[in-house]
Amino acid sequence: MTGTNVQNRISSLDFLRGIAVLLMVQQHTGYWFWQSGGSIGALITKYPAMVTMNGLGGLAAPLFIALAGAGTTLSFASGKTDREIILRGILLIVFGYLLNIMTPAWFAPWSWYVLHLIGSGMCLSPLMRRVNSYLLFILALVIAASSVALLDYYGMPRYFSNSFMRGTFSAAGILKLAAFSGNFPVFPWMALFIAGMAAGRWICSDRYINILKTAGALLFIGLLLFLVKQGDFSFFNNSWGRRLLMVNLYMYPAYPVQFAALSAVTLLLIYTVLIAGKKYIFSSGNIIVLLGRVSLSIFIIHIAVIRNLMVTTGLWQSFSAGATVLLQILVIAVIMLFVCFWNRREFRYGFEWLMRKVK
Repeated sequence: MTGTNVQNRISSLDFLRGIAVLLMVQQHTGYWFWQSGGSIGALITKYPAMVTMNGLGGLAAPLFIALAGAGTTLSFASGKTDREIILRGILLIVFGYLLNIMTPAWFAPWSWYVLHLIGSGMCLSPLMRRVNSYLLFILALVIAASSVALLDYYGMPRYFSNSFMRGTFSAAGILKLAAFSGNFPVFPWMALFIAGMAAGRWICSDRYINILKTAGALLFIGLLLFLVKQGDFSFFNNSWGRRLLMVNLYMYPAYPVQFAALSAVTLLLIYTVLIAGKKYIFSSGNIIVLLGRVSLSIFIIHIAVIRNLMVTTGLWQSFSAGATVLLQILVIAVIMLFVCFWNRREFRYGFEWLMRKVK
């Protein structure tokens, strides 16, 4: 893989990262701004567009995770050394803890979020890249299945609240957050990072069809579990079985049916944008591509600024649906304008710029 001659950046993947940025910002701000006053089930009939868009925002984190896995493989293919990738992974974990400290309105200093997961995957990638793709997928399946066993063994609640995911400051508490009780813990989310690494191999060898096949296999697994649930078999009529077959729209924790579906859609989107990239050239100056190039900086800055602002000013979830949409459009417009001007400075001093300094 390290001998494969590939470009450092693939614009179509940056385009998909940019889409993930838009999904992320609209989901976060929608939740932070909107005084919805009800559950998803109660709101879907009254505000179908708002609820649907917010739900689509749930694809942002899976996209970032899978694209990070693919990007790690592509970095190796472009000549990056194990040391460089490990150091970048460590730096990303540091950024994750920095974000925790910068955002007390959401996280505890020891919280575990998506940056910690991706950074950990990068640190482990020198080992995983030496494993063939079939064994990688077996490892991914074991990780995903083990998440159910861990949740059941430790008697975790059915749903995790934000306060629960802040955890406790102790060695055991921090390890539990990282393993299975944080926002995006190793079990099961490392499985998607691994799938992304495999997708990166197929991108290098121009075998995009394997990404589509994997998406289909994951969708089949999700549907199979869903159908088994409908059978109401006595074998699964226990705590472990109910967790295994749970159908849930909430991502914390991610149960197998939902995780398989999200992973399938994520890989399908990667496949789709790569095929589109063969027919349509995504310009490096395209605003969506530019958003993708600085997705890490936007991720950190918008959380630290907007989340803290909404809580400290007392404006948290205080706006009507109409006002929320207008504010969301304004926030996205400001981000796009900022990125356009920042591009003229080649995104100097951003978090991506700092990552590239690691050698």
